[in-house]
Amino acid sequence: MLSILLPIYNYDSTALIQDLYEQACGCSIPFEIIILEDASTIPIVLPLHLQNNPSIYYTLLANNIGRAKIRNLLAQKAHYSYLLYLDGDSSIQHNPDFIKNYVATIQQNVSCCCGGRQYHTTPPQPSYILHWKYGKNREVTSLENRKQNPYACFYSNNFLITKKILLTYPFNEEIKGYGHEDTYFAYTLYTNKISIEIIHNTVIHEGLDSAENFIQKMLHASSNLIYLYEKGGSLQDYLVSNSKLLCKWLEYKNHFMYVYIQKNSLFLQKKMRIHLTKSANPNLRVLDMYRWIKMNNNSNN
Repeated sequence: MLSILLPIYNYDSTALIQDLYEQACGCSIPFEIIILEDASTIPIVLPLHLQNNPSIYYTLLANNIGRAKIRNLLAQKAHYSYLLYLDGDSSIQHNPDFIKNYVATIQQNVSCCCGGRQYHTTPPQPSYILHWKYGKNREVTSLENRKQNPYACFYSNNFLITKKILLTYPFNEEIKGYGHEDTYFAYTLYTNKISIEIIHNTVIHEGLDSAENFIQKMLHASSNLIYLYEKGGSLQDYLVSNSKLLCKWLEYKNHFMYVYIQKNSLFLQKKMRIHLTKSANPNLRVLDMYRWIKMNNNSNN
């Protein structure tokens, strides 16, 4: 019935694997857990009872193949008709019915379903504040809002889909590095009229990045967004309708204040970066402006 697929990179996912195994056993369904570790520098070591379990398959890849390709490879290795994708830095300890809720959607013949994410309510250590604040304010939205905008609110960290659909419309492996492989995947579902069912079945995102690492990921994501936008056509229209960051960049890029910021970007970028990495309460609008400057540098328009 269910293949649970975990792409992992440099994160100890042992607790997640244990929780998934126990919940799936409690549902009395045929299942497997397939774990691909994407050439992590410190691979996880599963407990013996998980190492020798016939329902758990673990492989350490010799070379890092990236976010899109590893998800496609997981689907190719799966044996069951439904695929449940979870990022390795997730937690389901707050949600004892996590697998049960997805099994219920399978029984309703849902083609694709997205469960959502949460962040801890308690702030983390100062160096992780930026990622935590961004996640709570930009990635976590109400169930009602997610249902109104299912494609814009799709994230690949926690979703269920049929194997047939995933193999027919795989992740785009042209998108390299971090960011927006899930945006393009949602666009593919949208253009092929495959609906996304939205439910409240959250994971907690545990693996926060330091401010410096998070900024680098956001800049790479911005580059990927520009790359997709400049493909034009219906994809461009879709992105304008579903990306607030892109819409604001297009709106402000010719504004006199933005032109001033761009002309003085080296000085301002330094100030922005100091604020984002050192402040106990970083302003997300500063992060937006910092990304807009980089997007303008990456754009051919």
